[in-house]
Amino acid sequence: MPSDVMDRETMTSFLKEAYTLEGFYAIESAFHYDTLQPQMLDSYDSLLAAYNITRQDFEHSVEWYAHHPELYGQMHQEVINQLDSMMTTP
Repeated sequence: MPSDVMDRETMTSFLKEAYTLEGFYAIESAFHYDTLQPQMLDSYDSLLAAYNITRQDFEHSVEWYAHHPELYGQMHQEVINQLDSMMTTP
């Protein structure tokens, strides 16, 4: 993996946080994302800052993982498992 690509653990963690944000905004907006777009973008910017990465860094990492679909699929399954666990844990 190139050094300018987010490692698997970081990428998985980031995706989990991003999907959690998307879920929150889906519910808040009754699935009318356009009504909350400015707030969503601010939240994504905050998430990127928390991981100390730029939007370009993230996009580059997504592009790299997209060229490695087996690995990307495994990461997405890890994220889904973690989110499922969060939903079923009291």
